[in-house]
Amino acid sequence: MIVNSKKEKSIIIIKSITFILKELLLDIRKIKMIKKLVHDSSELDRLFRSRYPELIYDDKGLNKCTSCLLCVTSCPTSALEIKKANMVNFPESLIQGESPKDFLLDITKCIKCDDCAYICPTNALKLSENYQGEDQIVNLVKA
Repeated sequence: MIVNSKKEKSIIIIKSITFILKELLLDIRKIKMIKKLVHDSSELDRLFRSRYPELIYDDKGLNKCTSCLLCVTSCPTSALEIKKANMVNFPESLIQGESPKDFLLDITKCIKCDDCAYICPTNALKLSENYQGEDQIVNLVKA
């Protein structure tokens, strides 16, 4: 039996090249997947790092909060507390009401879920990165 060694060598070389290319393609896919994971995790980290609620103030220096307490009742960890001088009647407090005397945030309890800002009827809260100090309880009302 005569064996064509050139043809066998060519087939072996082609199979080797095919194998190398498949492995290289897998490596490229792995690298792309790792890059995507790193990018996604950094985006999530950017979105959720130190994002605590903050009161929004208008150009006159007044906040939009009407002390309706919806944010306090919606907070799953009881991280918010509103102190006010007088009680406000529902449902009028949703539209107009007394601005809080103190709006306290316990940053050790806050899980940055954004429920308070989402439920606020007057859009008085937004997420912020301003509370990275040593204080555990922060007053959101500007002095």
